[in-house]
Amino acid sequence: MRGVPRPARVAGVRRVSHSYWWLTIELVEGVLNSSPGQFVMVWIPRVKEVPMSIAYVEPNRKRFSIFFKVVGRGTRSMSQLHPGSAITVKGPLGKGILDRIRGENPLLVGGGTGLAPLIYTYHALASMGRRPVVAWGTPKGSDARAVESFLRSAMGMDVHVASDDCTYGFCGTAVDLAMRILKERTPSDVIAAGPKPMLRSLGKKLLAKGMDPLMLLESEVRCGIGMCGSCVIRGTPYLLCIDGPGFRYSEVVKHLEDS
Repeated sequence: MRGVPRPARVAGVRRVSHSYWWLTIELVEGVLNSSPGQFVMVWIPRVKEVPMSIAYVEPNRKRFSIFFKVVGRGTRSMSQLHPGSAITVKGPLGKGILDRIRGENPLLVGGGTGLAPLIYTYHALASMGRRPVVAWGTPKGSDARAVESFLRSAMGMDVHVASDDCTYGFCGTAVDLAMRILKERTPSDVIAAGPKPMLRSLGKKLLAKGMDPLMLLESEVRCGIGMCGSCVIRGTPYLLCIDGPGFRYSEVVKHLEDS
């Protein structure tokens, strides 16, 4: 069952850049029957349970990875784990998004750790013969450079990067980079993941162009199985952990407009 905690162990921890980390987890029993867009709840003993997007699943489906940034107690503890550390995983949770992505050449736009589900989505689409393009933005150019190198060398991805401080890649935000790409090509769809202000800004700009992007929302998730109601999407009857995290911009405008 998706909501039943399963024992797992840390298979690897890698600091990709100053700000970003890559954690590989191996299930003790069974496999992770997940799809791009879904997430897991990772429980670190004596610390807390943290919702994390699935960034990559290995072919045997026993190992999967998450891409994260240290922002609080839970993610700080994750960065301090070691190979062999015992943890617990609940999931996959939420709904996959592959069947909602239109056409052959979608544009995937990520801000910060919003890159995580897009890595998984990119590989799934590429394996189907589709031609996704990734645009990712982060505040510091040093992070942009290191993560781009990791994606190219370790993940076999070609990605366009931007930095807010203009020290590497495109000068500007992920939204600025996406709009620049849209001047040069017309994607079959746009899928975006990142903080709410980024999604709100991108959604407004694309709606003005007659596009309704698929947004992967971030929200406070506590139970992950629809019982606590902490992840309700304002202005809708939806719960992120059950109905999401992927919604068309037109479905969640009110949620994104609320501060």
